[in-house]
Amino acid sequence: MEKLIGSFDTKKGHEQVRVYVTDNGKTSISVRMFSYRNGDWHLTKKGVTIPGTKVYKLTKLIEKAAESIAERKLQTATNA
Repeated sequence: MEKLIGSFDTKKGHEQVRVYVTDNGKTSISVRMFSYRNGDWHLTKKGVTIPGTKVYKLTKLIEKAAESIAERKLQTATNA
């Protein structure tokens, strides 16, 4: 089951961008980027440049997702 680890907003030029980091419930994470256009959020087909001020935030969210996966693996091993 997918679990949201965190998100943050940034800008790409004049375009508002939202970045989501999720734990996919197995052994992987997702980083999805959405842009706000025409009054709605749309998944971007291509990558978005993350400004240096937000790189730390993205790194921390990815670390948190990795910890979540490690905890789940440990619980699975302990329960087995």
